[in-house]
Amino acid sequence: MSRSLVILPFVARLTLATLATGTAFAVQAYDFTASTHLIELRQGSTLSEKASSQRRFGYESANGGEISMNRWYATRWVDFHVGFLTRVSQNLGITWGFSTGEKGEKYTIDPSWKLGLVYTAGLGRQGHLVFRASQVFGGRLREKSCIADYGEIGGIREVNCRLAATPLPPEETLAFNFNEKPAHRYLISIEYRRPF
Repeated sequence: MSRSLVILPFVARLTLATLATGTAFAVQAYDFTASTHLIELRQGSTLSEKASSQRRFGYESANGGEISMNRWYATRWVDFHVGFLTRVSQNLGITWGFSTGEKGEKYTIDPSWKLGLVYTAGLGRQGHLVFRASQVFGGRLREKSCIADYGEIGGIREVNCRLAATPLPPEETLAFNFNEKPAHRYLISIEYRRPF
């Protein structure tokens, strides 16, 4: 009972405040949605392709068994990217978006955020100079190692899963585990456009 008495006045004040400013908020929300456009919708990336390309490989263990990398680098969800452009003024827009990330048994692609801007300046009667800059935050590809049994000579060791059957010592293969940031994390471009 005492909780209801404490919460109700707060809810009543919140509702009155919302009603008082509701019209202004609705106008701002409408302006934002009217000036925001979908500009990118894609599934997959170079990092996603790099991980999935390992699925076709495999090797034979010391006791003659087949070791396939298919299940280690398979995923149920491929990294999905969405991008938007929000127009701020006649010449300026903000680009923004995100990716969902991806995960397999032996790798992870982190989710990412993208933020940038586009500025257009008129040159002459019909020419336009378009300046673009953007940056991606996150989206790193990380690979997990495997534990392998090298028998009486080598013992049980941590090793790069893809290089476990190579002549390299197991500890040296760990330096080759994927640990990469997305391609084109930073993008700056200047374009001149003129219709003919």
